[in-house]
Amino acid sequence: MERLLAKSYNRKVYPDSPPDYALLTQHSRDVAAACRALARQIGKTALANAGLSEDIFDIFKLQLVANGWIQDLGKMSSHFQEMVTEHPQIKQLLRHEVISGLLMCSHSLPFRKWLAQRFSDSALYPILWSAIGHHRKFDKLTKPEIALALTASVSHPDFKTILEEMSEDLGLASPPVIDRDLIIGPVQDNQCDIPAREALHDLQDEFLEAEDLFDADADKRLLALIKGLGIAADVAASAIAFRGQSINKYSVSEFVQESLNVGLSRQDLQDYQSVGMESLRLGTP
Repeated sequence: MERLLAKSYNRKVYPDSPPDYALLTQHSRDVAAACRALARQIGKTALANAGLSEDIFDIFKLQLVANGWIQDLGKMSSHFQEMVTEHPQIKQLLRHEVISGLLMCSHSLPFRKWLAQRFSDSALYPILWSAIGHHRKFDKLTKPEIALALTASVSHPDFKTILEEMSEDLGLASPPVIDRDLIIGPVQDNQCDIPAREALHDLQDEFLEAEDLFDADADKRLLALIKGLGIAADVAASAIAFRGQSINKYSVSEFVQESLNVGLSRQDLQDYQSVGMESLRLGTP
């Protein structure tokens, strides 16, 4: 069985099987773990700095971890798998994070009802928006590329494993099982299960209408925290996993904790302030 990949890797160094860091299963675990570690280390401070109550910490942490699990589900697309293996220049019909959003938001697929067991719409939208936006390449103008249809490998054992672990981590019921892969085509026709153009338009329209639920500044700040920390978690997970290569050689949680312990002391800040004031006095940059 070909494993689903999240990253490309050097096949000369690993001729027999992909290293852990390149696997979609492991990367999904790592990003979720990084989200949890960030929430544990700085979550309450971040909420306070954003003017938000500590009372929402538990749901905030759950939303952040859910965001981490969902971010890269769409990497099981055949176009993405081709890109990280044999055809790095392939034009993908849709980016992986957009596919993640289409799958989790679609009313014709069972995943949205599955998530709704744990999250109301007002809690789910920040999860989906932050996951789809974690590369900052999705907005109301996003459209499919001119490309062939792709296969969404939702029946792949690796994809099922991710959903099962996500389910256990978030306290969801057993995940829905789709026994065959789905075809995402450029437009509606008899050959595809999901028409990219129409499905994307529907998703964008729904998101625009849902913005009215987040008129309050506090809701916008919470969304910004989930998105910002979700991006940080993806970067942290990728960085430490690439360095360690094998899961027995790295810990995402320890990396996050150690990284957050590196910073400026009060004396450092005072020294920089003194240097800055002296520069202003002398007229130097």
